[in-house]
Amino acid sequence: SPKLISQLANVDILDIKIGDTSCVVLTKDGDLLSAGYGPSVGIDTATETFSKIEKYRTEKLLSNERIKFIGMYNQNLILNTQDGSLWSIGNNIQGALGHDFAANINELKCMQFKLKSPLTSLSLGTNHTLFTTADGKLYFIGSNDKNQLGENNGQIRANSPKEVCFNPNDFYVMASAGECFSAFIIKDKKTGKKKVY
Repeated sequence: SPKLISQLANVDILDIKIGDTSCVVLTKDGDLLSAGYGPSVGIDTATETFSKIEKYRTEKLLSNERIKFIGMYNQNLILNTQDGSLWSIGNNIQGALGHDFAANINELKCMQFKLKSPLTSLSLGTNHTLFTTADGKLYFIGSNDKNQLGENNGQIRANSPKEVCFNPNDFYVMASAGECFSAFIIKDKKTGKKKVY
């Protein structure tokens, strides 16, 4: 049965993400808390205690920016800040962290693009990352090597956002990426009905 994480009982949590060796929590105040270990959370030795990730603040990378969204998969981490910037760290071999196709991004690094509309969801898979935006669009970076976006989209490989649209009447509410799969909550622009694909 589930075990209560008592140290988070009085924390106002906006989001929580799990990697393979760590857990990251985003608070309403825009702080990041983490437990576990791994380079993306700046912890070398495993710990069960949640503590603030001060690493990125002290490096002045995000010193004045409130974090709005977090995405995590395995050792990969993407942060979206209030100004629309996207920051990432981890394994970028297929471009899923938004940089040139370098194998590893060892320090938190800002992506060289911003999406035109604010994010509504952010999700990482093994080799691909999905974004939905307030204007109902779906964007993809990384690889479609396992048909994560369906066979009709071919062997896409992109390290900057590529818009994906299955139907012009689709308004993308949310997207979720996994190892070899993707799922979407879509609202039909005509009927307003929501569907899951």
